[in-house]
Amino acid sequence: AVTFKIATLAPNGSVWMKELRAAADEIKKSTDGRVKLRFYPGGVMGDTATVLRKMQVGQLNGTMTTLGELSFLASDSLIYNLPFLFRSEDEFETIREIVDPPLTEALAKKNLVLAGTINAGFVYLFSLHPASTAEELAQKGRVWIPQGDLISQKTLEAAGISAVPLPISEVYTSLQTGLVDTVITTPAAGIALQWHSRVRYMIDMPLALGAGGMVYDQRSMKKLSDEDRASVMRITSEAMQRMGDATRLENENARKALTDAGVEVIPAADGNRTYWEDLAQRVRQGLISEKELTLPTLPMVEERLNQLRTQTAENAAH
Repeated sequence: AVTFKIATLAPNGSVWMKELRAAADEIKKSTDGRVKLRFYPGGVMGDTATVLRKMQVGQLNGTMTTLGELSFLASDSLIYNLPFLFRSEDEFETIREIVDPPLTEALAKKNLVLAGTINAGFVYLFSLHPASTAEELAQKGRVWIPQGDLISQKTLEAAGISAVPLPISEVYTSLQTGLVDTVITTPAAGIALQWHSRVRYMIDMPLALGAGGMVYDQRSMKKLSDEDRASVMRITSEAMQRMGDATRLENENARKALTDAGVEVIPAADGNRTYWEDLAQRVRQGLISEKELTLPTLPMVEERLNQLRTQTAENAAH
């Protein structure tokens, strides 16, 4: 029997961990016990960069992580998490066929096997301040962003907003100490990580999609028989689909739980969405032109999104 050691930042008891453990049971059964999965949830093995280093030396065999944290290995993984790129989850689903193949290929060159991606729903601003505009947030907010998320950092800074890059594992403590007073997360993750207990407001404007992925160490996978490897990939992919469905439902339920917990949901100011979309586009194009950022697949994605939006507008007109 081979035991794959899988590390993730997902908290124990979360819907992500429930689906991963269900997949582990199915994999064990499908392979007659030849392949087992052992999980290390809640970031006990370190942040994603640390986990990937441990995978390189064989201490770990896989990780479930947000796709943006794989950007230093495969830059196109950032597309799924770009601020203000998607207006609906349907748009996200449509462009998977454009992004997933080159992303899978790029990760394979780094000895990683992408076994599936998950749409975890839109992320929102959660803050101590009722900041419904960029100007209000610039005056009051200290916004947490994931460590290494250059695009979000540059976008916030272009709006005059203070961005504080930190590992996810340090966010709760930073909310307690006041190092940050605003976070960006999905409603369900905000509750699972207990961040909601340190904020007062949710700004009801979707910022970006929270996308995740399950990656296995390619060398570990090659040690399996073709049949067992196919089972692991199929079962993991199916679990990711269930995880996405469950997460979206969990996000819907989480909105009510947040209001019950005293978090006030406030609408974004009129015109705020247009302001942020224009700003985000200028920032990412500037980073690309200055060669600080490489997103080979982005032009195809933007073209497809424009086609979708034109078609939607024409259908609505008729």
